[in-house]
Amino acid sequence: MDTAIDGRTAGEIRPNPVLVEHLLDYFRRVGTARSVIALSLLAVAIFMLLSYSSYLIFDRKRMSAGPVPVLSSGITGPMQAYAWSQDNSVELERGWISVGDTVRDLAGALGMDSDTVGKTISTYNSYCARGHDSDFGRDASDLTPLDAPPFYAIRMWPGGMNTQGGAKRNEKAQVLNVDGDPIAGLYSAGEFGSIFGLLYAGGGNISECIAFGRIAGENAATRKV
Repeated sequence: MDTAIDGRTAGEIRPNPVLVEHLLDYFRRVGTARSVIALSLLAVAIFMLLSYSSYLIFDRKRMSAGPVPVLSSGITGPMQAYAWSQDNSVELERGWISVGDTVRDLAGALGMDSDTVGKTISTYNSYCARGHDSDFGRDASDLTPLDAPPFYAIRMWPGGMNTQGGAKRNEKAQVLNVDGDPIAGLYSAGEFGSIFGLLYAGGGNISECIAFGRIAGENAATRKV
């Protein structure tokens, strides 16, 4: 039985924290990507900020609603590379989750400017009350106020579910050396040496694994040693 929170069960609470960062007040909620290129350019821009961390800020409602991370994929997903605690208590004890009685207290614990973070959350909450985000156009269905202390934060770093790039390959799936010549007996398929380069094509990696896996196999099988 889910624990009731403010008249609602944990299952009814939408997990909508706010992401804040040292350079920006908070990020736009990313909706459906209009193009692979736009999404990829965004990823490149984010990775240029690798020296900057962000913080996912949420309140007691989200903390009590269950595990904070996504459980459908990643290291906390079905493979359970890490088994996140159901109530987030283990991660809180380990210091992965910071806590503060007020937003300003939390900001101080994070080493961020209390006034800026306080204003950011206050502005966000006002948008929740109005049902309209004037700054970033966050969807009204995701505007859940952060108003139930204590407040929590998790440090976030840019990352991705996979990698792109690697050594180039030609149309025969042969891996090329620095001069652009095929390396005898060495083939690749999928993301390594992807024809998309640094771009991430949703679903494209699997297709490229299948296509170039077959090409690599055919050429390796007919290669004369």
